Amino acid sequence: MHRFILLLAVAAILPGIAFAQNDNPGSREQEFRDRFMQRTLEGHQRLSLDPDIRAKARELNRRRSEALRKGQDSDNYPVSDGIFAESEIHAAINPTDPDNIVVSAIRQVVVQGSIGDLTCPIYSTTDAGWTWTESAFRSEPTVADAILFGGGDPVLAFDADGRAYFSWLNAFVDQSFNHLYSELCWVYSDDGGWTWTQPASTVFAEASMLLGHPDARLVDKQWMAVDRSSSPHRGTLYAAFVRFASRGMIICVTRKEAGKDAFENEVWVSPDSLGTVQYASIDVDEQGGVHVTYFGTTDGSRSALWHVRSTDGGKTFGTPSMVSNLIFPGLSDDDKSGGIRGITERRLYPCPQMCVDRSRPGSVYMAWTASGVTEGKEDGMDIYFARSTDYGATWSRPMLVNDDPRGVLVDQFYPSIAVNDDGVIAVTWYDRREDVEWNNDARYYFAVSRNGGESFSANRPIATMPMDMFKAGDKNDMFGIGEYTQVLMTNDRIIPFWTDGRRNNGDLLIYSADIDLTTLDVRSVTPFTADFRLLEVFPQPADAQLRLRFSLERSMEVRLVLTDLLGRTVRELPRRAFAAGEHEAALSAAGLPAGSYQLMLVTPEGQAARMIRIF
Repeated sequence: MHRFILLLAVAAILPGIAFAQNDNPGSREQEFRDRFMQRTLEGHQRLSLDPDIRAKARELNRRRSEALRKGQDSDNYPVSDGIFAESEIHAAINPTDPDNIVVSAIRQVVVQGSIGDLTCPIYSTTDAGWTWTESAFRSEPTVADAILFGGGDPVLAFDADGRAYFSWLNAFVDQSFNHLYSELCWVYSDDGGWTWTQPASTVFAEASMLLGHPDARLVDKQWMAVDRSSSPHRGTLYAAFVRFASRGMIICVTRKEAGKDAFENEVWVSPDSLGTVQYASIDVDEQGGVHVTYFGTTDGSRSALWHVRSTDGGKTFGTPSMVSNLIFPGLSDDDKSGGIRGITERRLYPCPQMCVDRSRPGSVYMAWTASGVTEGKEDGMDIYFARSTDYGATWSRPMLVNDDPRGVLVDQFYPSIAVNDDGVIAVTWYDRREDVEWNNDARYYFAVSRNGGESFSANRPIATMPMDMFKAGDKNDMFGIGEYTQVLMTNDRIIPFWTDGRRNNGDLLIYSADIDLTTLDVRSVTPFTADFRLLEVFPQPADAQLRLRFSLERSMEVRLVLTDLLGRTVRELPRRAFAAGEHEAALSAAGLPAGSYQLMLVTPEGQAARMIRIF
């Protein structure tokens, strides 16, 4: 089909949907729901349907994947090289092997200024992030000859025995351009994320809608969790998502029991009184109870976050309880912020995430972005936190996690939350407090609670450099950083993953960090890229002199820093420029007390570190 005809067909999709779905189509709630659904569809409409652009993009992606596979045995080969924008990141850590982490993001291949291909590449590490490999698995529609329209939403989870699960969303049109289809799919891996098995029943939720028809039907924005408890439902995989149906919008939960290859029929968990719902999050407690939280509104002007729990393995759910009221641009009449600079309206959302603390029975935690709770504020967006100590029946008064001065117009947004087996909570987010003048540049930040969420530590930056949020969407049609990030935890580490555009030219790379949970020192900040890599430190243990070998994919300034375990610099090699290629450098260790130290390779784009011993 000619490009012009294709574009006309797609342009007809959105205006033709009236969303008249209740008895009073003129009501305020109906108007709000119409806008909400319209924005959801616009958010998915990202790919060019020009066949030439799509073909070129697929070929670029194929060549890159082939080159990666050929170089998979080389520690120097790039995993994510920055050629294509990658954003909206999710990650999971293997409970049987904390050195095994699996990460996925949305990769968007741009040709001639248009997005021509969209996949969710899966990266895995078995050495705690020192090296990463990309799986050959491709997240594609299950229907032959489908024309991908949008999608993404990568989500990962591990069960207690180390099996990894991955799910994603496909939104596509058929060759006749009569229908828009959406499907939520799943696969699993038993080798730490390197290879993935696609079962016959890989689609666990789907919907289709006739283009131009007022009855919109869609499935969207799933989240997953696995029961790791000793309950009778141990090993059950749960997925929560939103369904756009004839009755409105519904939060649904579906379950797959351990040992089975198919999900059961979904259960609707949001009440009819909430006509507009979205942004589900799900987790499982130490008793096998299934917790689901979501956003919802009853009248299109007042919004809230809600919680519901199942005690029978996700077969039925109780009565929802309100976590908190919520003020947010586009979702609340009382909002005074107007939005987040550099984030398009279709990417604006409260980013609510929930996690269960299995070390404190009954404790459930939730973090989100808002411009207020019961009334709007004019000093930007903030990160809010609330907790329950009775399995979600009641919730604490929301508190701010970010500790920047009040009354200053700066935004904090898109949090992620995690809790480890010792009950320590970590929250991460994007923060603009360092750009008070323009409220534009952002760095990734974190805070920790060691008392069950009663209070949080002083906020600390993770990213070593800020990013210009206005330029973050230059290479992916203003999709920018996506809609979520992910922080992971062990009993001694915090491991955040986020999208970073610090090059300020539209390049978006996946970054990760290694944070010492005892000292809260950021020990390393590295992108999934081969721009720099610390290859070897020798001899080990060392005495009078350390030698290290590192590689650079392009010329850049580098400095070497040796610190003690308290983060104090004990030796330093001043900054100097190195050409692309492999290099060796020496650093004196003479006179240092015997013990453990950290050696850091510091570059403009991040730092890599190795723990060493001196005797």
